[in-house]
This record gives sequence, C-alpha cells and structure tokens, in this order.
Amino acid sequence: MNKKNVLLGMSGGTDSFVTALLLKDMGFNVKGVTFKFWDSKNTSDTSNNHIEQARKLAETIGISHQVVDLTDVFKNKIITPFIDEYISGRTPSPCAYCNPIIKWQTMIDLADKNDCYYAATGHYIRIKEIGDKYRILKGIDPAKDQSYFLWRLSSEVLKRALTPLGDYTKTEIKEIAKERGFIQMSVKKESMGICFLRGENYRDFINSNSNYNPQHGEILNISGEVIGTHNGLANYTVGQKQGVNCFDGQGRYVREMNAQTNTIVACNKNELFASSFSITDINIDLNSIDRETSITTIVRGFGLNPEGDTIIKMVDSNTMNISLENPAWAIAPGQPVAFYQNDLLIGGGIVKDVKY
Repeated sequence: MNKKNVLLGMSGGTDSFVTALLLKDMGFNVKGVTFKFWDSKNTSDTSNNHIEQARKLAETIGISHQVVDLTDVFKNKIITPFIDEYISGRTPSPCAYCNPIIKWQTMIDLADKNDCYYAATGHYIRIKEIGDKYRILKGIDPAKDQSYFLWRLSSEVLKRALTPLGDYTKTEIKEIAKERGFIQMSVKKESMGICFLRGENYRDFINSNSNYNPQHGEILNISGEVIGTHNGLANYTVGQKQGVNCFDGQGRYVREMNAQTNTIVACNKNELFASSFSITDINIDLNSIDRETSITTIVRGFGLNPEGDTIIKMVDSNTMNISLENPAWAIAPGQPVAFYQNDLLIGGGIVKDVKY
C-alpha cells in the first residue's frame, strides 16, 4: 500500500473539509469517501444532503470521491441496539459503538482496497506512538476533544489513522477555511448530537422506527413507596425531570429504571450523586498505566465531570468497579466512561450499574 495515499472520511462539514486541505498541504494524495448510514422515515429529514455536499467539496479541491452504503449494517449494529437499550431503561451512546465497529474499521478496509496506507477523519484527537503501541490523546481544544467516544480503537487501527485537527482549535479550523477563500465553510453551522436523529427527539425516533408500545407504570421513591406514574421507560433517562409526574406535584428526577418491574425510582436532585459504579465492555490495558500518575474520569461526555482521582479495580474479565474521589451526578447505565492520565486516553467502558 502507498503511504502517500490517504482515504478521508468526508461528512460534508467544515472539519473534514479542512482536514482534506491540511492533508494535501502535507503532501498526501487524498481520496474522499462518504458513508450513507440511514434512510429516515421522517419526510422533513435531509440527512442524506451531506452526501451531495461532500461530493461537491471533493470536486472543488480536486480529489476523488466515492459513496459507500452502510445502511444495513448500521441498522443492525447501531439503530436496533439504540432502540432496545432505551426500551430496557438504559441510556445508550451510539457513537461509542459506531466509531470503532463501523466507521474506523470500514475506513481501514476501504483504504486497503484503494491502495491507501492511511485512513483519516476530522476527529479532534491526537495519536501518538508510546512504547510499542499507538495511543489517543485529547485534542488541544477542550471544547471539541472527541477522545471520549474512541477508547475501543485498537493500536493496529490507530497506527494507520491520521487526525490532524487534534492539533488545532475549532476557531483555528474556521480561520483556515476563511483564509483559503472558503468563507461559507468558515461560518457553516455545526451539526450536534446523534447523527441519525438529525435534530429529531429520540423518543419520536423510537416511535417511528420500531413497534415499541409504551407501557405505563409506577414511579417509586427511594423507600419503595408509589409516588406517581410514568408513560413508558423509553421516554426517560437518568437525571430527567420533565415528565416525572408525582402525585404531590413536586419535581423529582429519575434515578433508576427497572424494565422487569416497569418502574422508575425518582428522587431529589441532590440524591443523584454517586461515587461508586461498575462498568462492562471494558477496553483498558492495565499494564500500560503509569502507577505514578493519577487516573481521572469522564462520565458525562461534554457535560460536567467530577474533579479528582479515580480508583479502578477489576472484578472479573469483563467487569470493573470504579470509585471516584468526588461524586458524579446522574450516572446512567448504558453510557460510556473514559479514563485518562493527563491527556492520555487509557481506556473506557460502559456503565453497568450505579451504587448510591
């Protein structure tokens, strides 16, 4: 494979477009690819517009472009589990599965077929060879760092990955687009949230893409007393206040959901802090951890995260207990957790249960 060739995932947005410009500056022969992930049943959805946008951008800067249809595998491995998780009372994070299982592995496979040694994306992360392995470090822009979702990526994949945006802030990326004469790209609105929702409420998405029939159930307090009713577990997440209808009219927050009994446990806001929980789906190399450097934890993605050290302890081959120096608020089973030593991503997992 040619090490001067790189296959770039293009979304039609500013980040992947500027990535293409930077890679060309570095002397790479860039080949673009855009994935088609989902055909929405929402008639107002324009989720596939990015394909045409990416094609036009590739043509503008003189690089080849192809479209790869991944709708079937995306439905089976991402959409269906996403819906099933919510129905079972958990809070899924499809990005934590899509990136390693579909996006990056497909990029590597396509790179092989297109005589490209490297695969590139517009992720705001840095990749560095440390010892005999390639590792992920946080991007320098704390507001854009995307390492939180990528703890499953293997060293073999990272060895062939290029992510030049990790060394830039979002402001700098917009300025590069502007300086190169692409004014529209420098001010283009950024897409946020889960890609296949395209701004649609996840509850509406579940209703329109499944046979889910919400079953009303009881809301309990932490003593087990019935204090209200709910209208289906999939309509709630841990930490949610809206829709928690209690008989006394007082506002409470979802703390736990039990699919077997179809019940929700609700509490006051300050009763949602927890310092201990367990994770599964673990990817962490304990032998590579620096015993002299403290471990910190990101539990809530771009949201508020607890300051202080973390203690991790293996229970068995696929379960780990986590103890936080300072409590985190509204930890939800199903959400991802990432561990760091300074800027180095050392691993992660999925919340199994929370101990209050």
